[in-house]
Amino acid sequence: MRVVDLRSEPVIDANGEQIARRGTIQDITERHAVEEALRASQRQLQVITDSLPAMISYVDTDLRYQSVNKTYEEFFQRPRETIIGMRIHDLVEADVASMAARQIQIALAGTPTSTDVTRTYPDGLTRDMSFNIIPDRQRDGKIGGVFMLGIDITERKAIEDALRTSQNEMRTVLDNVAATISYIDTNLHYRFVNQALATMLGLVAEDMPGMSLHDVVNEQMFKQIEPWLNRAMAGEQVAFDIERTYPVVGTRDMNLSFVPDFDATNTVQGLYILGTDVTWRKTAEEKMRVSDTRLRLVTDHLPVFIGYIDPDMRYRFVNEQYETTFGRPREEILGMQVKDVIGAERFSMAEPYLRRGLAGEQVKVEVPWPVHEKAHSRLLRTIVPDFGPDGEVLGIFVMAQELGQRDGVNDTAEDQND
Repeated sequence: MRVVDLRSEPVIDANGEQIARRGTIQDITERHAVEEALRASQRQLQVITDSLPAMISYVDTDLRYQSVNKTYEEFFQRPRETIIGMRIHDLVEADVASMAARQIQIALAGTPTSTDVTRTYPDGLTRDMSFNIIPDRQRDGKIGGVFMLGIDITERKAIEDALRTSQNEMRTVLDNVAATISYIDTNLHYRFVNQALATMLGLVAEDMPGMSLHDVVNEQMFKQIEPWLNRAMAGEQVAFDIERTYPVVGTRDMNLSFVPDFDATNTVQGLYILGTDVTWRKTAEEKMRVSDTRLRLVTDHLPVFIGYIDPDMRYRFVNEQYETTFGRPREEILGMQVKDVIGAERFSMAEPYLRRGLAGEQVKVEVPWPVHEKAHSRLLRTIVPDFGPDGEVLGIFVMAQELGQRDGVNDTAEDQND
């Protein structure tokens, strides 16, 4: 089948009468096929653009709409037939139209551009829109108009605003905790630093994201923490104490925790680094060590038993006299029940007085102290309760001095309390 273009016209004589008709026949089969294909393509394009959740339009060099999709109709609540041919200034508010015209002129000059717009549409809702404006460059190189693609980003903007608010709130909290907090990625670049750490480093927290860990710690310090870093990057949560010198606060004892951050595939994507200044604790521990050394130096040279017993009747401190008398190192005695250290017979004699001390009474008493089956000594035992801030008895100090050896085993205790 062929498609032809048949045209005819009358033939008029000198008297003005039609005497015949002459015509032409042109085979336009190929042209008709091309035009039909073009119409089909335009219909397909219209169906596709009408199905997209975006505002799509074509604006010519006179800033008149030449085509719009269904979303455009819905946004403006007008049929597309009434929009096509209108100028932008006839459809939208003057300020929005002026801004759009400036962006379109940039695109008409050959440069793609984009812009975000917030406006209230005929349905009464205010929406945030993002428009991309793309030049339509024709075969001769001239630009015949622009394609405008608008996407509703209202929900995205709301999520971004909520996230920004949440991040600001979180930063406010993290900047006011008494700890250093930071986050590094697997390339050891900072992604977050709180104010406490930035202050100790003499830096600005907002300037630190993107900096490398190597920019913040020297090579010697990095070598110290590298084994812990490797373990944490492998997925293990680790904690350790380390001494570090900071530019602003000087040398501090820090407890650092490396906490892996896993993604949805359980792969480590970074580390949270939490630091607590434990200088006070280290200082206190050192003072306690010195104090304990001095206490042992004094108590170990006294010819008396000196110990501390908790409410469970377990030794928490003993002097050298216990080691010598009972043949056990003090490390072994500490934590043992009194009965298991001094023996059942001696414990039966001492228990009533120990109980009185744990009840809050200060006790001073002479008691028999068996040496062997046919001889014994006497001990002057002093028991002093250790009261906590709330008046609760935390334990008892026990001091016992041997008064001398006597024959016989039937002596009785003599309570010397007033």
